[in-house]
Amino acid sequence: MHLTEAEVTTLAHGELPDAQGGEAFLHLAKCEECARRYDGFLAAERDVERLLHELDHAAPRVTADSVIGRAVRRPFPPRAAIAAGITVLVIAGTAAAAAGSPIRRYIERILAAARPPIAPRPPIAPRPPSGIAFVTTSGVDVRFRAEQRTGVIRVKVGADAMLSITHNGGTAGYALTDHGLSVENSASTASYEITIPGAAAYSRILVGDRVVFFKDGARIASPFPRDSAGSYRITFSPRDSGTP
Repeated sequence: MHLTEAEVTTLAHGELPDAQGGEAFLHLAKCEECARRYDGFLAAERDVERLLHELDHAAPRVTADSVIGRAVRRPFPPRAAIAAGITVLVIAGTAAAAAGSPIRRYIERILAAARPPIAPRPPIAPRPPSGIAFVTTSGVDVRFRAEQRTGVIRVKVGADAMLSITHNGGTAGYALTDHGLSVENSASTASYEITIPGAAAYSRILVGDRVVFFKDGARIASPFPRDSAGSYRITFSPRDSGTP
């Protein structure tokens, strides 16, 4: 779901209730299309104000206070008040008067009186890790369906029966199978963190049909070395394992 044009407009003008505005900003942080539309609206608003500031028509036969009073006191919504005030000024300026009118100051005062400040768009938050976790005490396979050109798999052994896997920096899907877990990683660039259940009878991690990690009871075998923190850093390329 995307924000409507009315929601983008009222959000930019600070007219949404606090709760609804907060939800809209959270949506902008995740949706590039709506964020682009929001930024485009702000840019268009700035262009309109810039063009209005460049106006220098003949002086109208009205006072600034009377124009502002008509625009603000009438029961119009904020944008209608702006339009009403500008219409009065343009008609009066076209009707006649001496050159050198300070009409720009009139319009600035109308804009300041009738419209709240534009709310800035918050920075986009980094995407949290995604993954899956489940309990198993029997044998379990974690099979990556494809090789990847980038990304690594970090593996550590937990103390309980929980198997968990998360990924960062790309996309991946997970599907439970009769043998354990299938990782749908075709064309992905993600890296993965896997905690193998220490209580499971055995655990294997495979890339395609190639076994890159095997735990059988307390015995662990992998062509990839263990680092100082006790984790195995597994790459998708067999050349990095030191095996032929």
